[in-house]
Amino acid sequence: MRIRTAKSAFALSGAAVVLALAGCGSSSSSPSGGSSSGGGGSGSATVDVGTHQIKVSGSPKIAYFVYGTGNAYGAAGKAAAQAAGKRDGVSVTVYDGAFDPQRQFNQLQTAMQSGRFTAFSLGPIDSSLDCNVASQQAPARGIVVAVVNQPLCGRYIQATDAGLWQPGTLNYSSGYFTRQRILEWFQAIAKQYPGPQKVGLITGLAVDSLSKLVDLDVKEIQRTDPGFQVAGELRTDYTTTKGYAAAQNLLQSNPDLTLIVSDYSDLTVGAARAIQQAGKSGRVRLADFGGSTPVAALVANGQVGLTAPTYPRTEVTDSIDSLVAAFRGSRVQRVTLPAFKVYTKANIASYHPEF
Repeated sequence: MRIRTAKSAFALSGAAVVLALAGCGSSSSSPSGGSSSGGGGSGSATVDVGTHQIKVSGSPKIAYFVYGTGNAYGAAGKAAAQAAGKRDGVSVTVYDGAFDPQRQFNQLQTAMQSGRFTAFSLGPIDSSLDCNVASQQAPARGIVVAVVNQPLCGRYIQATDAGLWQPGTLNYSSGYFTRQRILEWFQAIAKQYPGPQKVGLITGLAVDSLSKLVDLDVKEIQRTDPGFQVAGELRTDYTTTKGYAAAQNLLQSNPDLTLIVSDYSDLTVGAARAIQQAGKSGRVRLADFGGSTPVAALVANGQVGLTAPTYPRTEVTDSIDSLVAAFRGSRVQRVTLPAFKVYTKANIASYHPEF
């Protein structure tokens, strides 16, 4: 089992700890916490979630809530949850939210009231809608919640990694999903494509924290780089089909468009096809957030200018492992994030995608 355990010196200093991670670098930050006292997998422990001391025994019975498996990222997360559960010898039941906030909220309520589970690994669709159930109701019922991908309770707005952890939950693991990292991505795009740019944004659901962060950070990059002008933004459901349609719309509505920025790789694949079919390869550049296997190939052949990778398998594996470790009496980091990295045609050969 691979899991980040807390160091007392780290908890006092708040410094980042960089650890080896399969296929990528990772840093863990924020106050350490998790579980204390007692025993192995068949024993008992008390798990500290900040607002509650939850007494647990035996191995966790985990419900994993994936935002949706209709795209490559979600499918990879589901596979990672099942693989981690099998390796750790624990039960993992998958609930697919299908990118529907109300559906996921109902799934959380049903799973909590069923009495079947002692732990949740939650990838929120609407982090505000799920907030009370995950951080208050679940721990009050003795359920330990680990948050994955999006920060819970609107904490995506936090500028520091430590602020991403929501009291009432065990921890937050992402591969990655923070305000600072999205800003660094935009800064890399502006550096790659200096000078005046007419930009089209393709993003996800309006309730999704990633989409909200893009909206926040693009305003920040425009303050420092006034030439980075956004011509339009189109929301999608993160599928390739919608990315293709959005890019077509942007290209037709803005003949002078010079750059399309996509916040998820399946969207990027669709956008790349639309640019090529419009005969605008080389005239309209494309930047990606996600770093999927198809996007890595597009970076290598020059259709995508850069990508900032994300790690769906790592984040979910870390989440499941942290729950198992907590139930075995170990302390775990409150926040676990990978190091930020940008890949272009010059270094894409060294990159190994997770989805």
